[in-house]
Amino acid sequence: MARIIIGGTAGFLAGLFGVGGGVVMVPLQILLLKEDIKTAIQTSLGAIVITALSACFWHAIAGNVKFVMGLTLGIGGLVGVQVS
Repeated sequence: MARIIIGGTAGFLAGLFGVGGGVVMVPLQILLLKEDIKTAIQTSLGAIVITALSACFWHAIAGNVKFVMGLTLGIGGLVGVQVS
């Protein structure tokens, strides 16, 4: 039940204030669920992947996605992550 509350709170605040859900999820997971920081961050990133794929799908259907630019930025990010 605590996980549902954390996820719902993170989603609500992310939509309301435009912040990433991890800003809310990670601290709440550490405090309420007694998870270590590495597990909390991993769980938060997993949730972000699901949310991002869902948002991309619906925006693509609406014609709001520039696929070439998105792939270019994604490849650049992938390279940058490996370097850093």
